[in-house]
Amino acid sequence: MNERSVVFRVVLLLVLAVPQAWAQLAPGDLEVGIDGGIISLDSAAGDDTEAIFGIRGGFMATPRFGFEIEYKIAEAPLDSDLSTWMGNVLYNFGSYGSLDPFAYAGFGLALLETEGVFGQPVDDKGLAWQGGVGARMFFGARFGVRFQAGALYENTFDAGSTHVVATAGLTVRLGR
Repeated sequence: MNERSVVFRVVLLLVLAVPQAWAQLAPGDLEVGIDGGIISLDSAAGDDTEAIFGIRGGFMATPRFGFEIEYKIAEAPLDSDLSTWMGNVLYNFGSYGSLDPFAYAGFGLALLETEGVFGQPVDDKGLAWQGGVGARMFFGARFGVRFQAGALYENTFDAGSTHVVATAGLTVRLGR
């Protein structure tokens, strides 16, 4: 079973298993989702634009603040992969109809895996942080789309790199 098939089945299971709920996120609600987009790597990491994919899950603590964990992976130049595990804090600006704009900041770990000179895998881990803005738009009680754009800083192989990331994805609200 390929990776896309697994992701599709997990999302379908979540969609079918979620009870009816209100449209906007409220304290105590959970949000899960998948994202895809682009990452513009800076010159220290190859000065290239690549696809990026991710999965995330979060919790709304108050009407304004939420927390989430996300995993993202992007292919980088020279047969490399850049993956990140991030813990984010979200600030919600409030709801405007079905639109929920937010700002986010996060801290976590970056892993850059590449192929060495003789074909041996080489990798390095480093600290990472990010920040940006986004919006959720719900279509009914529990389903919606989420867009976000921001900057990701990671420090691997003794080189700091700042990348621009833009993603869009599906989101499912779990809660009341």
